[in-house]
Amino acid sequence: MEQNSITLDEVKSHFERWRATRSKLRERIPQHLWDEVKAILDRYPLAEVTKSLRINAYQMCIYCAKEWLSGTIHTITFYRKYTLNQRKK
Repeated sequence: MEQNSITLDEVKSHFERWRATRSKLRERIPQHLWDEVKAILDRYPLAEVTKSLRINAYQMCIYCAKEWLSGTIHTITFYRKYTLNQRKK
């Protein structure tokens, strides 16, 4: 599946499958799932992503901040109103 065409519903089903099959309750979210989250962040508001995927908002914000600061994501939309854009150098 091409990462650019993945939908929030598809990512949600991947998270649900991972939750059903993980070995420990407090297991870290695998990198391939974070990669899918990163692929949809420019198309869905952060609040909608965290609610749909049942991800802790703090955990998601830490991930987004790290990715945004490293330059791998360029736009984060909060609550459909506020957008954080990275300046192009």
